[in-house]
Amino acid sequence: MMVHVTVYHNTDGRFTAFRREHRLLAAFAFSRALPQDATAEQLAEWTFCLCNADLKMLVDRHPTIDTASTFLLACRYRLQRVRSLSVGDVVRISTPAAVYWLACDGLGWTAITPPPNVAASQVRKTSTNCGSDRQPTESQR
Repeated sequence: MMVHVTVYHNTDGRFTAFRREHRLLAAFAFSRALPQDATAEQLAEWTFCLCNADLKMLVDRHPTIDTASTFLLACRYRLQRVRSLSVGDVVRISTPAAVYWLACDGLGWTAITPPPNVAASQVRKTSTNCGSDRQPTESQR
């Protein structure tokens, strides 16, 4: 399934629980094919790891097309010189079925209604054609 993700940094309450009056600034966006059965919370947690994991850890995993594209997304996030995804930040996940807004908590995610104070930035959307739900072609095996 194709998923569109936007990471919003909380400009008013970093490291504190998200509140509706907090202002959010779009920091990073990407589209990616991911497994059909992935939940919004799993996708948010995957995004958190992408934005926070040590790049060496991403490389040291068993190399596949999926880990290579994850590594590239993580590099692009860091090349923008934005801070890490933290408590109080928000992730918007758009799937073919629904749009989810999730606020990062100390442990996990809280579903929220679309926040009123969302500002766009000069975020360039990144797209990857590699995804964990794609089957390798004969030449990739």
